[in-house]
Amino acid sequence: MTGVGDTPYPTVTKANFPDLRIKGAGVSRVNSCYEAYAVANGFPKYGKKGIWPTELEAYIENTGDAWGIHGKPSMPDNPVPQYYYSMDYNAETPDLATTWEADKDGELPLPMFSIGCLRFVSNPSKAVKRNRG
Repeated sequence: MTGVGDTPYPTVTKANFPDLRIKGAGVSRVNSCYEAYAVANGFPKYGKKGIWPTELEAYIENTGDAWGIHGKPSMPDNPVPQYYYSMDYNAETPDLATTWEADKDGELPLPMFSIGCLRFVSNPSKAVKRNRG
């Protein structure tokens, strides 16, 4: 597989494309940890970590001229993809983009990116306290 001309696309590895975390986005289904799973248009495509790409509810991709955070339709009878956030600047990876905007299906506040995904307890009220003895 090649990119522009005969330049090969980079291989998807953690070294090339580390995991990304999105938090603070107004569309809650976007807030999650993402991992690169493919390269398209010479850019990595990111999906929610641990979810098979065909089952993604939200994903990050570059269409060749802009980054976008998109989603699959929430209703099976509505095959139109959802467009949450986009930007018109072609940063190398989405975490380097600084001009995100809410798209037609997006809501404020805008997403915040960080590199890497730390393990966390998703519901602290259900955390189990260990007895040490």
